[in-house]
Amino acid sequence: MTCFVALVASCLVLAKADASAQQLTVHVEGLRNADGSIHVGFYDSEEQWKTEKSNFQRHGSKAAQQNGRISLTFNDVPAGHYALAIVDDENDSGGIDWGILLPKEGFGFSNYYHKGLFRPDFDDFDFDLPAGEHVEVTVRVRYL
Repeated sequence: MTCFVALVASCLVLAKADASAQQLTVHVEGLRNADGSIHVGFYDSEEQWKTEKSNFQRHGSKAAQQNGRISLTFNDVPAGHYALAIVDDENDSGGIDWGILLPKEGFGFSNYYHKGLFRPDFDDFDFDLPAGEHVEVTVRVRYL
């Protein structure tokens, strides 16, 4: 009987942990085709953004995109303060392809449409992902 009570208690604890897990939905707009995949890089500070090396990445297929839009939902992103940058890796090469000076593939940032030629600052596209909440961000892809 004691083992059964311990098992039930463990299940309740795990169920509660799942119920409070945060969820991030990234709406990507302005895709020019359904080829390749989306790479999402997560940054947690201006200093880290300057290194151009994300803390971690997530990926999503573009196959389900409709009218240049797709939504990607991630249930495994730790709660925190982030800024995210995406690359539209149209040929699945593993990153952004470059021409002479400019990217050949699309890119974008969370809740920010980049119009200039210089990198945005971290605080231009940062957001909070609180524990146990569902947050949605929108990325408008830009092609040069």
